[in-house]
Amino acid sequence: MKRKVFFYWILFLLLFTILNILLGNNLTKPISHLLKDLSIPFYRIPTKIIDPNQKDFEITIQKEQENEIIELKKLLNLEQKYNQYHFIHAGTIFQKESFQIDKGKKEGVEIGLPVIVEEGLVGIIQEVGNHTSSVSLLTKDALPISVKIEGEEPIYGVLSNYDSKNHLFQITGISDQKEIKEGSVVSTSGMGSHYPNGILIGKTATVHKDHFDLSQSVDVKSQVSFQDLHYVSIIKKGE
Repeated sequence: MKRKVFFYWILFLLLFTILNILLGNNLTKPISHLLKDLSIPFYRIPTKIIDPNQKDFEITIQKEQENEIIELKKLLNLEQKYNQYHFIHAGTIFQKESFQIDKGKKEGVEIGLPVIVEEGLVGIIQEVGNHTSSVSLLTKDALPISVKIEGEEPIYGVLSNYDSKNHLFQITGISDQKEIKEGSVVSTSGMGSHYPNGILIGKTATVHKDHFDLSQSVDVKSQVSFQDLHYVSIIKKGE
């Protein structure tokens, strides 16, 4: 019995000491202040716990928005570069070997019009609906195309093949007497096709001689990301 009394007495003194410390030696301090004192250590806990995955998602969205702004600025640059043409800007809807864009007859899109981005020629309008159109990519059905390798004197040939493994186009039908420099700009010639003159395609990479040294072919590297297009421009003769 004495042990229990002694235990309770010690417990009372301990509680009294703790209360005295918390109340700043003032036992008349309101209980609400006591509760506030006890809750202070918890004030630094954020009211909203940030989910790392949510944060990553927000960063991804922000980057995508920034990339879209860059792409839209590039479309405006095209209008300055090819100011002799009328432009119809469009967004892509579905993308694979061919893809859909969100512009059609009602916006002035027609079959056979070239589709471009700042990095170069993308393809050609294949089918047209009222408000959507189908684009055939240069990497698939949009070949062959009459092209020129720019220099002091343009060298003409035909862009006729695409190597999907190495992501290279190939120009054939070039005389072996022509000297072709690596890194030369390749563009449309405007002859015998839907494509007007001077639309960028890419730059020359490797030159190949045939077995009889009578002609040569040239690999061409395009800077267009054909499988990652979000906005494109359709060009037509100025109205």
